[in-house]
Amino acid sequence: VALADRLADSHRGYFVPPRPEKTLVSTSDELFVQHRATQLESYLARLAAHPVLRHSAELCVFLTAPDLEASAEWAGFRTRRVASGGVAAMSASVAGGSEHVGGSFPGGSFQRGSGSGGGGGDTASSGSGANGGGRNLGRFFKELRQTVVTSTAVASVGGALGIETPKPRVAEEDTAFITEKDRVLRLEQELAITSQKAERLLVQEEKYGDALGELGLECMKLSKLEEEEAGRMGSYSEAGAGCQQMASQARKMGNATVRISRLTRSATTQLAQQLDPLHDYLGMMPAVRKAVSDRAETLLTLQTLLADADAKHARITKLETDISKMKKVDELKRELAEAAATAEGARVEYQNIQSRHREEFRRLEESRAREFKQMWLGFARTQVSHAERALSVWRAAAEELGASPDEWKDTSPGGALGSERTSS
Repeated sequence: VALADRLADSHRGYFVPPRPEKTLVSTSDELFVQHRATQLESYLARLAAHPVLRHSAELCVFLTAPDLEASAEWAGFRTRRVASGGVAAMSASVAGGSEHVGGSFPGGSFQRGSGSGGGGGDTASSGSGANGGGRNLGRFFKELRQTVVTSTAVASVGGALGIETPKPRVAEEDTAFITEKDRVLRLEQELAITSQKAERLLVQEEKYGDALGELGLECMKLSKLEEEEAGRMGSYSEAGAGCQQMASQARKMGNATVRISRLTRSATTQLAQQLDPLHDYLGMMPAVRKAVSDRAETLLTLQTLLADADAKHARITKLETDISKMKKVDELKRELAEAAATAEGARVEYQNIQSRHREEFRRLEESRAREFKQMWLGFARTQVSHAERALSVWRAAAEELGASPDEWKDTSPGGALGSERTSS
């Protein structure tokens, strides 16, 4: 949990693989412990496969520190969350203070808190002290106002009433990102349906295998009953010989059916394993949505900071004409300089996330194309292998029951087997 939170804090904009969810199952169960260990191993493997996360200090310390609780370096990766839960960390000057909240600018990377673990490892104390709650509340209302101002609906109503609504100085204009984001989200919906259908198929295959096994056991019971009946009638009597023959037939069918049942169960297990890339891709979608949300929140913070700077500049321009307000003007100029520096830090962070998203979406699609090709190929190969093995078992059983091997030589519509199928 701590590793996932720290990586999400320090690598905003990257698609950080989500950690395996906890469960309420008793941890003393051996199968549960083995399954959980497999999940965690797979999670660490995904982190190690990421071109950036694999070099992160957090992952390195997590894997090498003998005792995380006693590790000073691990303790240094502080996870900070803003009390308002998801409100962007920005300069306290925006909310009426002079301290910087959630990081300092310039000289440090722009950080912000979120309810899911946003905030950097070097994030300063956010809203602590007597006025902390007020500053968080101030940030909330300023960003809420900025959201309303930039709303399309509000702009439409304002235009209809002849009221000009201020447009933000920066907006999401990356059409490639918007298109890719929408495509991935639509793809997620289709793949979720595909996953459900695949699960349904596997359930049916499992039931089919179980039904074959039950049929095979019943055939074996029938064979034993026929043998007992043959013994009662006499093995050398005509009726007894007939019972012996039917017992042999039932036994052969039972053996073949049990074998097919085992093959079906094995194939079902392999098919489930082949579909792992599909479930892994769907499992990455919360990380994609988190990264997209981080981008939107960072943009909102930048818009709010720039709007606040514009408001301060307009107020300075208005007060400069009154010589009695020079002290207030000087104070506003200092605040404006701080707001401009904070906005520049937010702009850099937003640009970093933009760059990361371009690379992450490209990497995600390349990985999906490569892994899905292997997934479908493996799925088809498993089906072919199972069909060939089942065919071999059924052919052997049919020949033991009296079929001629020549029947399998020509399966065309005009052949012997094809004609038999057509006539039936």
